[in-house]
Amino acid sequence: MDVIAAYRIFVRLAERGSFSAVARELQQSQPTVSRRLAELEDYLGSKLINRTTRSLSLTDEGQEFLVKAREVLRLIEDAEQSVGARAEALSGRLRIFAPVSLGRVVLAPLLCRFLEQHPDIEADLLLSDKPVDLVETGIDVALSVGFPRRRSDRARKLGDVPLVLCGSPDFIRKHGTPRRIGQISDLPAVVFIGPDMVHDSWRLERGAEIREIVPDARLRSDSSEAMLAALIEGAGVGLVPLWLVQDAISRGQLWRLLPRWTGGVLPIHLAYPESRTPNARARAFIDTLTQSLKGDKLFV
Repeated sequence: MDVIAAYRIFVRLAERGSFSAVARELQQSQPTVSRRLAELEDYLGSKLINRTTRSLSLTDEGQEFLVKAREVLRLIEDAEQSVGARAEALSGRLRIFAPVSLGRVVLAPLLCRFLEQHPDIEADLLLSDKPVDLVETGIDVALSVGFPRRRSDRARKLGDVPLVLCGSPDFIRKHGTPRRIGQISDLPAVVFIGPDMVHDSWRLERGAEIREIVPDARLRSDSSEAMLAALIEGAGVGLVPLWLVQDAISRGQLWRLLPRWTGGVLPIHLAYPESRTPNARARAFIDTLTQSLKGDKLFV
């Protein structure tokens, strides 16, 4: 039995949750994939995956083995990438984690450009607004909005993204352009109700001047993308991160209001597991990500 090949099949089964999907990915037959998993389980003397006709699930032993198998494969890849021709060409699988809206709006287009530049790299982009264990999920690079929630991860701040006031042209034509910060509370508002912002009031800053207003929350949502759609449709004025609305502003779908005022900033952090150093493809992606975000002028 090729133990390393069996490790790779097991890890992909754990990640994809489907024999047929892994068989297509590896260009092998489904019975072959199933047989190699069975051989690995016989070799280890332990059942790793529970199989039903509709789903796969890891056993307790499988969960424990998954972390170790990923680490073994990572060490092998790092060793291969360090010598010969493979030291000059990036290849392998990159697993990236990000909050849902940041991943869809900012990260997905950037990742597509990165993969075009490195055709031998494959990527898994995992999006969730809930924190994950980077080791257990095999994440190479993670982005977080706000402050990292897990002290066991190694984090680096990429920059601060300002919260800006904006509204659609039709909304502004209907309600008038606010000239003073106090007028914002008189306008219908679209308000975010997620965990990383204060919801009942907006704290606005202009240099050393600070004002706190209570928005007229006509529409509230825990989805940044729903907020963006509502703002473009003219549902109200919003206080949102610049990364969410920058493209809409450049297209003329939204106008920035009272641009000297901001709602403070949201820090963007990059994290990776404390237990390991980023591999070559992860380092390349981190460099691309950092340069792109700075080039897009998202940070203050």
